[in-house]
Amino acid sequence: MDESLRELYREGYMHNHARMWVAAYLQHWRGEDWRDGAALFYQHLLDGDPASNSLSWQWVGSTFSHKPYYFNRQNVEKFSGGAYCRACPLATGGCPFDASYDELAHTLFGVSQDELNGERGRQPRDRRR
Repeated sequence: MDESLRELYREGYMHNHARMWVAAYLQHWRGEDWRDGAALFYQHLLDGDPASNSLSWQWVGSTFSHKPYYFNRQNVEKFSGGAYCRACPLATGGCPFDASYDELAHTLFGVSQDELNGERGRQPRDRRR
């Protein structure tokens, strides 16, 4: 997260994946209100847009759905080419994101990933409507 925020403050830019990771971290791990994060991004992003920022932060936080966006270390390494993890002091141990999606679902939301995704007990949709 530190490297993503440094890039934001230094460059006025942050890659789309990093934007989602920071939004998820601040909301799900830190319990911050999405409006505070959206304001932070709007203040510092050169391409900041109030509508886009607000909707993106609400999407990550699952304001309009039952499925929040969250990530794990494997996701960060894959989409950053490992750069963010290499720069992190927690990379060699103690990384809070170094877990499976199911483990993180239990840690962050108190349910399994299947339950979070609504896959347990879901009824098929009637597509005729």
